[in-house]
Amino acid sequence: MLQKFRERYDYLTLSWYVGSAYDDLYITAECLRQTDDDQDADAFRGCLYGITWSGAIGDGYSFDENGEVVGLANVVVEILPVAERTEENNGYRVLGPAQAP
Repeated sequence: MLQKFRERYDYLTLSWYVGSAYDDLYITAECLRQTDDDQDADAFRGCLYGITWSGAIGDGYSFDENGEVVGLANVVVEILPVAERTEENNGYRVLGPAQAP
């Protein structure tokens, strides 16, 4: 997704939620495909609890019984000045893990 965005807009840094929204859309589509019934909330929920996803925001993450994401780490990042942004760093630097609330 980031590569396609960069090709189209020639811009490296995206809002934090864009990757999540991108994955949300594809996870929803996959669960609708698996359940083949957009009115079956129980089957859809079962799909979400059973799916392991790799996408824009990470690889191999899933959802627990409360619908919370499992398998992604929260980190603090520094958005780099334009002159320091490259394809390799995607325009940011990870400073370290985020502290739990």
